[in-house]
Amino acid sequence: MNKVLISWLGIEQDFNKDGSVNISGPTVSFYKYYYNYDFHVLLVSNDNIEKAIRFKNLIEEKFKNIYIILKPQDLEDENWNLKQIKYIAERQILELRNYHVDIFFNTGSDIMKLAWFLVHYSLGLHTRLVQLVIEKLSKKRKPELYVLDFETSHTPLLAIIRQEEIINTIEDDFIFTPSIKKVYQKALKFSQISDIPLFISGETGVGKKTLAKYIHKASVREKKPFNIFNCAAYTEQEIIYRLFGYKKGAFPGAVYNSKGLLVETHGGTLYLENFHTLSLPLQNLIYTFLSDKSVYPIVGRAKKVDVRLLLGISKSLKELLKEKKLLVDLYYRIGISLHLPSFASLPIDEKKIIINKINQRKRKQYRKQEPLELCRDLWNFFYSYSFPANFNELFTIFDNLYICAQSKEVCIDLLPDYLSIVQEPQSLSLAEVEKLHIERVLKLFKGNKSRSARALGIALNTLKKKIKDYNINIEKLLK
Repeated sequence: MNKVLISWLGIEQDFNKDGSVNISGPTVSFYKYYYNYDFHVLLVSNDNIEKAIRFKNLIEEKFKNIYIILKPQDLEDENWNLKQIKYIAERQILELRNYHVDIFFNTGSDIMKLAWFLVHYSLGLHTRLVQLVIEKLSKKRKPELYVLDFETSHTPLLAIIRQEEIINTIEDDFIFTPSIKKVYQKALKFSQISDIPLFISGETGVGKKTLAKYIHKASVREKKPFNIFNCAAYTEQEIIYRLFGYKKGAFPGAVYNSKGLLVETHGGTLYLENFHTLSLPLQNLIYTFLSDKSVYPIVGRAKKVDVRLLLGISKSLKELLKEKKLLVDLYYRIGISLHLPSFASLPIDEKKIIINKINQRKRKQYRKQEPLELCRDLWNFFYSYSFPANFNELFTIFDNLYICAQSKEVCIDLLPDYLSIVQEPQSLSLAEVEKLHIERVLKLFKGNKSRSARALGIALNTLKKKIKDYNINIEKLLK
């Protein structure tokens, strides 16, 4: 397997203050004493291309055995963030997956070095982090080469390589709108680091469990167990027994050994549904597990396990912290949350996409030749009703429509009986429905017009005009 060197162009390290190449800089010193590669991939931001060309020309003239490949990178601005740099580093290393790659660690900013470390640690490819120690610190009177030896993990590689494939096929399994797709795209990135725990927040029925399954499927844990545990379905003692396990005879009724769900999920993903219902002492047990990845059963020895935890919550982290229903240490230990929007908060055009897709799915399920045609009042109902159970409720309503339909067209008289109190939209005009919907969105976003306009899928000026036309009093609305 051939060898490649890769690094960032070191503006501060490899150039003098007057802009000339520093022939005593770390990269030139590396070339002089340790270069033995097929080529050197040199990453450079677009605004430093001229310097990079000067550097390349001088080096290739001075060292006949060195071939430099410049790779300009389109960085958004000078305030680079770790997410940007890590993404670039991942892509470059993956392109070189068939080579032994040495990552030259001396050059670039601190954030670039951190990105190299994360990529080397997470991808598990044929990479080394190499660094020079300058002459005055070296006993040999020349720069010494050190290999920064870290344990690497092979787990995220498959998910990253398959990223494009998953994105392209995901539409077959999930109902997507732009708002929901953004959450899944973010989830895909987190899935690549297979041991990081996450909060998944959202109202009942928005698809938290489906998102958890997707994160598992998109990671290399895919072939390992995926288990779901509903924290709201058991007493505190039962939760401890079921999660952490116990030995036979540990308590009255313990007639056999139980590994516990954490041990049974070893190598895989455990989704803790309704995590917010756990008491703070039980949350502290989860915090302890995340700290040392050890399971302490009721009687028996501690056991190390490799499990990714996904924690489902129906409220935002801020709300739970304010209500003192979330362990503060756990919040800071995880700190990452994926939030799924409610159906009611989506703009009308996205609601229409979802309704049409559910209609098509139910057509297939009930083996109808054509989907149902929804009357205008029924469309108005879908646009204005709050749907407290979100997708769960939508599927139930369409089941009812398909079962009860006597013709191709259906209207609100076929809605389930429990919705009789919300059948008011049949007497409303489209303008009245739009006004009610705008009021509800404004209330949802606490009167913030910019956020409300984005949620509605309209321009801010359009929203302001509608507020004026409909004579909507925001102050009164928020009381």
